[in-house]
Amino acid sequence: MRTDSPTPVRLADYRPFPYSIDKVDLAFDLAPSATRVTAKLAVTRISETPEPLKLDGVRLKLLSLTLDGEQVSQDAFTVGDEDLTIHAPPAHFELETVVEIDPAGNTALEGLYVSAGR
Repeated sequence: MRTDSPTPVRLADYRPFPYSIDKVDLAFDLAPSATRVTAKLAVTRISETPEPLKLDGVRLKLLSLTLDGEQVSQDAFTVGDEDLTIHAPPAHFELETVVEIDPAGNTALEGLYVSAGR
């Protein structure tokens, strides 16, 4: 479990997500300490002005990132401890990410984790 205090989100600070995720396909290659997850997202920008796409994710190791089937260059995105930001995505695109997670090492019991050693 996280030990830091959550930051409240006030209604006055709320902004709708600037993108629509129109379709999601997930594939899991399960292994206790190295599960590979492939996510394919059909994404459409709904805001009038271009802005970065920020996706949250904790304890993920990014293995691959493609937009419309093309590998994304290292300077076009940033990977943080808990997020992935694509700086200038097109207005409509298919995003594919391949990440590795460690279910056996996930002691937060959030997301995918091994329960009772199984």
